[in-house]
Amino acid sequence: QKVDIGTQLGKFFEQLHSIKDYGDIKAETPMEQVEEYQDMYQKDKGLLGVYFTESERMLIDRFFTEEVPKCMAGSGELVFCHGDLDYNNTLVDDKNQVGVIDFGDAKLYDRAQDFRGMDDETLREAMMKAYGGSAVINKAAAEATSKMIDVLNLLYCIGNRNAAEETGYVQRIRARFFG
Repeated sequence: QKVDIGTQLGKFFEQLHSIKDYGDIKAETPMEQVEEYQDMYQKDKGLLGVYFTESERMLIDRFFTEEVPKCMAGSGELVFCHGDLDYNNTLVDDKNQVGVIDFGDAKLYDRAQDFRGMDDETLREAMMKAYGGSAVINKAAAEATSKMIDVLNLLYCIGNRNAAEETGYVQRIRARFFG
C-alpha cells in the first residue's frame, strides 16, 4: 500500500513540478529556506531541554547549523512545489487513490521540498523512484530536512502544549539522531 501511494505521489509531483506558467508566485532559494528554518529553530530551541540532555541538544544544534545548510545548498533548480506535503495534506480513499490538499504554501522551491515531509522511508523511496530517482531528487537534502522538520514540529507541539504529539516526535528524533 505504501509503495502504491508513494508511486502516485511521485508521479503527481513530477507533473506539478513541470508547470512553467505559474504567474507571479514567490521564489524561495534553498539558502533562504535554510535561514527561515534556522530562525525558527533558534527562537525556540531552549524548549528542547524538556526532553534532551545538553549533549543531545548540542548534536541537534550542530545538525541545524552545519548539516542542513550543506544538504540544501545548491540542491537544484527552483520549480513550482506544494511546499507543505505531509500526512495531513494527503488524502487516500478506500481504493488507495491519492489526493493532495492545502496548497497555501505553494511557491518556487527546490524540487526536494515536496519529499521532505514524508518521513516513512518506504513511502519516500517509492515517491522518489516514480519521480525519477536520486538523479533528480537530492535524497540527502530530503532526509536531512525531514529530520529537521521533526525537530521544528516538536518545538511547535511543546510551545502549544500538545503533549499527545510530543512523545511521537521525541521518539522519532531519538531514533533518527541518536539511534
